[in-house]
Amino acid sequence: MSWICPWCGTENDRDDRIGRREPTCKVCGEARTTPEELAKLKKESVGKLEREQKQLNERAGVIRGKMSSVVDDILELEIELSGLKEELEDIRAEAAPVKSALGDWENQDIFFEKRDRAFIAMNDPHQAKLPFEVRACA
Repeated sequence: MSWICPWCGTENDRDDRIGRREPTCKVCGEARTTPEELAKLKKESVGKLEREQKQLNERAGVIRGKMSSVVDDILELEIELSGLKEELEDIRAEAAPVKSALGDWENQDIFFEKRDRAFIAMNDPHQAKLPFEVRACA
């Protein structure tokens, strides 16, 4: 006796159970079942999938809200960042002459007038110090 597969609608000639197993459809490979069982399975599966879809939509809504908040924060920070960049450029422009003047001062040599030997010896860090004072020669 033939049977019609409720999954794909194909008429199948295989009707015999082998080892207590229902025969499978020759086209889709699904086990033989009744249209009522398939309708019940469909209803249960659709209900379960709709509940899962609803949960996922709720989670996605929460995530979209957080994303919107983060995007707003990013926009505010980008505005602040552009202001800080402008301020940094102003500071760099102000710092250029200071840096140049500092370089001039650091490279400035200082010349002292000649001193006598006693003064030079007294100010020389490598010179040994005497335990008594030596008068400067005039």
